[in-house]
Amino acid sequence: MEGIAEAKANRAERFTIKQMERAKKTIEAKLTKLNDQSRKDDLITFEELGVDKLIIDEAHSFKNLAAFTKMQNVGGISQTE
Repeated sequence: MEGIAEAKANRAERFTIKQMERAKKTIEAKLTKLNDQSRKDDLITFEELGVDKLIIDEAHSFKNLAAFTKMQNVGGISQTE
Protein backbone atom coordinates (compact mmCIF):
# COMPACT_ATOMS: atom_id res chain seq x y z
CA MET A 1 0.00 0.00 0.00
CA GLU A 2 2.93 2.30 0.69
CA GLY A 3 4.30 1.55 -2.76
CA ILE A 4 0.99 2.49 -4.38
CA ALA A 5 0.83 5.75 -2.42
CA GLU A 6 4.45 6.54 -3.33
CA ALA A 7 3.81 5.81 -7.01
CA LYS A 8 0.76 8.09 -6.99
CA ALA A 9 2.71 10.85 -5.24
CA ASN A 10 5.53 10.58 -7.79
CA ARG A 11 3.02 10.46 -10.66
CA ALA A 12 4.22 7.10 -11.92
CA GLU A 13 2.77 5.47 -15.01
CA ARG A 14 -0.90 4.49 -14.73
CA PHE A 15 -0.02 0.95 -15.82
CA THR A 16 2.35 0.54 -12.86
CA ILE A 17 -0.22 1.82 -10.36
CA LYS A 18 -2.97 -0.37 -11.79
CA GLN A 19 -0.66 -3.38 -11.75
CA MET A 20 0.17 -2.81 -8.07
CA GLU A 21 -3.51 -2.31 -7.18
CA ARG A 22 -4.38 -5.55 -8.98
CA ALA A 23 -1.67 -7.38 -7.03
CA LYS A 24 -3.03 -5.86 -3.79
CA LYS A 25 -6.54 -7.14 -4.56
CA THR A 26 -5.21 -10.61 -5.32
CA ILE A 27 -3.22 -10.75 -2.08
CA GLU A 28 -6.21 -9.51 -0.06
CA ALA A 29 -8.40 -12.21 -1.62
CA LYS A 30 -5.82 -14.87 -0.72
CA LEU A 31 -5.61 -13.60 2.86
CA THR A 32 -9.39 -13.57 3.19
CA LYS A 33 -9.53 -17.15 1.97
CA LEU A 34 -6.76 -18.23 4.36
CA ASN A 35 -8.40 -16.49 7.33
CA ASP A 36 -11.79 -18.08 6.68
CA GLN A 37 -12.63 -19.64 10.04
CA SER A 38 -15.63 -21.67 8.79
CA ARG A 39 -13.36 -24.40 7.38
CA LYS A 40 -11.01 -24.59 10.38
CA ASP A 41 -10.93 -27.37 12.93
CA ASP A 42 -11.44 -26.68 16.63
CA LEU A 43 -8.41 -28.72 17.60
CA ILE A 44 -5.05 -27.78 19.08
CA THR A 45 -3.37 -24.69 17.63
CA PHE A 46 0.26 -24.32 16.63
CA GLU A 47 0.95 -22.08 19.64
CA GLU A 48 -0.44 -24.73 22.01
CA LEU A 49 2.01 -27.34 20.72
CA GLY A 50 4.89 -25.78 22.64
CA VAL A 51 7.28 -25.79 19.67
CA ASP A 52 10.55 -23.95 20.33
CA LYS A 53 12.21 -24.35 16.94
CA LEU A 54 11.02 -24.98 13.39
CA ILE A 55 13.44 -26.28 10.77
CA ILE A 56 12.34 -26.12 7.14
CA ASP A 57 13.73 -28.79 4.84
CA GLU A 58 11.79 -27.63 1.77
CA ALA A 59 13.56 -24.27 1.32
CA HIS A 60 12.78 -24.25 -2.42
CA SER A 61 9.16 -23.42 -1.48
CA PHE A 62 10.34 -20.03 -0.24
CA LYS A 63 12.68 -19.00 -3.07
CA ASN A 64 10.20 -17.21 -5.37
CA LEU A 65 8.39 -14.97 -2.92
CA ALA A 66 6.97 -11.66 -4.18
CA ALA A 67 9.28 -8.65 -4.02
CA PHE A 68 8.20 -5.03 -4.51
CA THR A 69 10.27 -3.16 -7.06
CA LYS A 70 9.74 -0.44 -9.64
CA MET A 71 12.04 -2.19 -12.11
CA GLN A 72 10.55 -4.57 -14.65
CA ASN A 73 12.03 -7.46 -16.63
CA VAL A 74 15.13 -7.77 -14.46
CA GLY A 75 16.82 -11.15 -14.42
CA GLY A 76 16.57 -12.87 -11.04
CA ILE A 77 13.66 -10.77 -9.73
CA SER A 78 10.40 -12.70 -9.86
CA GLN A 79 7.36 -10.81 -11.15
CA THR A 80 4.90 -13.40 -9.83
CA GLU A 81 2.91 -12.95 -6.66
